[in-house]
Amino acid sequence: MECIGIAEVAARYKISARALRYYEEIGILSSHRAAETGYRSYDRAQCERLEVILLLRRLSFSIKEIAQLLGGDNDFLFSLLEKKRIRSLKNQLEAQETSRLLGDLTQALQSTPLTEIKVDELLKNYTYLTQKTERMINMNEKERYIISVGYELIPMAVPPEEILIKKIQQLRDSLENEGASLSPVRIIDNKLLEKNEAAILFDEVEFWRKALPEGASHDAFGDEIMAQIRRHVKK
Repeated sequence: MECIGIAEVAARYKISARALRYYEEIGILSSHRAAETGYRSYDRAQCERLEVILLLRRLSFSIKEIAQLLGGDNDFLFSLLEKKRIRSLKNQLEAQETSRLLGDLTQALQSTPLTEIKVDELLKNYTYLTQKTERMINMNEKERYIISVGYELIPMAVPPEEILIKKIQQLRDSLENEGASLSPVRIIDNKLLEKNEAAILFDEVEFWRKALPEGASHDAFGDEIMAQIRRHVKK
């Protein structure tokens, strides 16, 4: 089997020779040592192993985590991959939220000095909020409804679908026509929920929790969530 030297491996994978030697020291990579010169070389199997290591590093796995994963702990592998996926999704949502906030702030500054910006006014159209932004809002006595969604239900609340946001607006209009009012509703992601669960809280009390059935429509599930809120409002 063909072996290539440490300098060529370093150049091919754009990694330092020092890093390669470190990977060997901690036992996640191995090389062949020439008896005459002591030079390191790597066979195809170790190069493929290095590619896996570099992929995991690209995905922000720590060296300690990689060592455990390469040890064949599959339960740990799938658990860790799921945690990384959730974190990545939340980071993406926060980035989208930040981008939108920057745009809205830029627009607000066309007519209002920065020191006079009202945060609650700036965020009034943000029905979906990540937990980080939720802490910025001082919800008044009437703002007690919160819909928490598990991470696989988050697309129901963010563009392009915005299913829950639209249904909240429709429910508010419907209730107003019936002489009732719906308090402002916040949708937040909740890491304590299962991935397909949604829960409704009012006045810090959870009065509804359910998981989206496998294969069920997000749209129909949104209708069920709104039906629960409607019944609670009309009591």
